[in-house]
Amino acid sequence: MLRPPIRPLSAAGSRPRAQHRGRGGYRRRIDIDWEGNCAAIGLSASFVEPLEATSIGSSIQQAFMLMNFLPSRDSVSFNDLSIKMFDNIVDYIVAHYLVRKDDTPFWKDIKNNLKVPDSLQYYLDRWRYRLPNESDCRTPWGMFSGINYIPVLYGLNWFDTNAIRNELNTMGFAYAAQQQIDQSRKELDSYIYVGHKEAINFIRGDR
Repeated sequence: MLRPPIRPLSAAGSRPRAQHRGRGGYRRRIDIDWEGNCAAIGLSASFVEPLEATSIGSSIQQAFMLMNFLPSRDSVSFNDLSIKMFDNIVDYIVAHYLVRKDDTPFWKDIKNNLKVPDSLQYYLDRWRYRLPNESDCRTPWGMFSGINYIPVLYGLNWFDTNAIRNELNTMGFAYAAQQQIDQSRKELDSYIYVGHKEAINFIRGDR
């Protein structure tokens, strides 16, 4: 089989880099994900820039949603939850850009034109003085809760550390957190793990 010639190396010893002119950000590709006998899942339904590699996760979540709502043909619930899942992802990605940098045209544009969704701003106002918790930002089939925001916002110096330190001291947070970790470990240890091959054989009835 004939193969196309290999592109020559540049003077620097590497092949010329491809130029990507696509724009980042996010957008809904369609307004309704499930219409009639066709359901759009993953990138066919929406796009969010791959900062947190959410496309695979959103595809899996929508597949599970479809599995739950297909028997009843409940496209209304599927479409509503798909939008909420998308908004949940967008909020989390936007939070990564709450920076004070303005040393390049890109960061200047972000600083002056970034649109923070109301759903995210609601929590940002509260998270300045308290840590996000597991119940914040919860939505059915959503991928991120308040806990996921802690390392992001900490890296952006978002928190009023004195206020949060007082909060943790008052709550005895360290003790409570350790209890939660210990309980989670006990629950994980109690699970019965099944390998991939065993699971496929079970589904096929090859017991």
